[in-house]
Amino acid sequence: MEKIFVYDVTLRDGEQAPGFKMNSDQKYEIAKALADMKVDGIEAGFAASSPGDFNSVRRIAKDVQGPVIASLARCMPGDIKAAGEALAPAIARGQGRIHTFIATSDIHVQNKLRKSREAIIRMAVDGVTYAKSFTPDVEFSCEDFGRSDIGYTIDVVRNVIQAGATTINLPDTVGYRYPTEIEEMVRQVIQGVGIPGIVYSMHAHNDLGMASVNTLYAIRGGARQVEVTINGIGERAGNCALEEVMAGINERPEFFNATSGVYCTSIIPVSRLVSRVTGKYPQLNKAITGGNAFRHSSGIHQDGMLKDSRTYGWIDPERYGTKSESPLTARSGKNQVQTSLAQKEIKFDESKMAEIMTRYKTLADQVDDVFDDILVMAVRGHESVPEYYKLVSYRASIDEQGGQATIEVEVDGARKTVTGHGNGMISATENAFNTVTGMNLDIADYRSVSIEQGGTARGMETILAKNNGFVVRGIGIDEDTVRGAAKAYLDASNKMKYVIENR
Repeated sequence: MEKIFVYDVTLRDGEQAPGFKMNSDQKYEIAKALADMKVDGIEAGFAASSPGDFNSVRRIAKDVQGPVIASLARCMPGDIKAAGEALAPAIARGQGRIHTFIATSDIHVQNKLRKSREAIIRMAVDGVTYAKSFTPDVEFSCEDFGRSDIGYTIDVVRNVIQAGATTINLPDTVGYRYPTEIEEMVRQVIQGVGIPGIVYSMHAHNDLGMASVNTLYAIRGGARQVEVTINGIGERAGNCALEEVMAGINERPEFFNATSGVYCTSIIPVSRLVSRVTGKYPQLNKAITGGNAFRHSSGIHQDGMLKDSRTYGWIDPERYGTKSESPLTARSGKNQVQTSLAQKEIKFDESKMAEIMTRYKTLADQVDDVFDDILVMAVRGHESVPEYYKLVSYRASIDEQGGQATIEVEVDGARKTVTGHGNGMISATENAFNTVTGMNLDIADYRSVSIEQGGTARGMETILAKNNGFVVRGIGIDEDTVRGAAKAYLDASNKMKYVIENR
C-alpha cells in the first residue's frame, strides 16, 4: 500500500466560496483540528489576497505544528513574497510550502491571461524559482489541467521541475473530466515527464458531481497527493470531499492500493466544527458527513440491520466518528418498534403488538421522525399528550449581566411564577422551565427557521430534549423568536412528563 499525502484546502478554496467566510480565530480553530486529525498538509490561505488572510496564514504557520503549512500564490513576485513572509515560522522548522500556479489551458492562456504558451512557461519558471528562494518545498499547479493539452502540460511540468518544484498539482479546476479520463491524463503526464522523485497531486472540483471519484481515479493513475476540503465545500459546486476520499481508500484499499495517516475517527467531529463555524451543514444525504448517511428508516432496512448490520450498513460509521441509527418513522416495522420499546424499557404487552402497530402507524403518519411521546401513545392507546403545564405569561430580557426570563405557569390548577437566569434569554428560559418541572431537560439540539402564516412572518423553534434516556421534540411558533423558544420548551416539558409517567 502506498501512503497518500492528504492536503486540506478547506481554509483557502473552501473558505473563498460565497457564504463560507471565516475569521482568523475560526480558521485557527479548524487548522488545529485538522492537525489533530493528522492531515499531512494545510493550505492556510492566500496570503497576498488581504491583510486578514496574511495574518491568518502567519498565525497558523507559527502555532500549528505537525502538518506542512502552505499558502497559495500566483506566479507573481508580490504574491510569492507575501506567502514566503507569512509562512516564515513554518519554513524555519521545515514545514512551510508555497503553492504557486498559472493556467495552462488554451482557453485561459489565450482569453484570460492573453499571453503565448512560451510566455506562460517563463512566468511559471520564474515563479517557482522565486518561491524556492523562500522554501525548498514548492508546489506548482497547472490551473485548468482538465482542459489543457497534454503535450503542452508535460512541457510546462518539465520546466517547473527543473526550476525546483517538488509537487505538481494537476487540477480539474472546473470539474470537466470523468474518472477514466482523469486516470489516463494523470498517467500520461507522469510517464511523459519521466522525472523520478516528484509527487503528483489531484485537485478536483464537483461541477458534474465527480470530484471525489475523479480524485480516487487520479490515485489509480499515479497521483500521491489529494487536495480536499471538509464537507466538500468550495467554489461553485464545491471541492473534493476529504471524508469521501478517505472512506474510498479505507473501505476499498485493494482497489486503490493506497492508505493514509489521517485519524478518520475525527472526520465527523471536524465536519461538525466546520459546519458550526460556517453555518452551513452538509445536505442530509451526503456521503459520510450527511445527517442521514448512517441512518436507516425503511422497515426492511431496519429489520436487516437488526439481524446483521452488514446487510445495509457495510460501512462502519464508528470508523468516521459516529454511529448508525434506525430512527422510528412511519416506515418502521414491528421488529424495530418492538426493539425500541425494549431498549427504552417501555412496558408493553407483546401479545398486543398488532394493536400497538396499528396505532403507531396512524400516529407516525402525522410526523417525520417519531420520538418517545408518540411511541408511548401507541402503547397506551392515547391520542394526544395532556397539557400538564400551561403558559400563562412570559417575559425575557438581557443586559450586561446576562439573560433572565420570568414565566408564569399553571400546574394542576395552581399558578407558579419563576425567574430563570442564563447566558442569554433562551438559556434563561430553559432554566426557568426546569425549575418549574423539576425534570432538568438536556437540550440536545435547537433550531430556528422562518415560516410565514397568513402573510405574517413567524419563527418556528424546534428543540430536542433528553431526560433519563428518553427523547422528545418540542415545537413553538411565534412572531418573536424567544417567545417561540419558550413555547417549544413548554411543548417538550409536557411531552417528557407524559413519557415518564406512562412508560
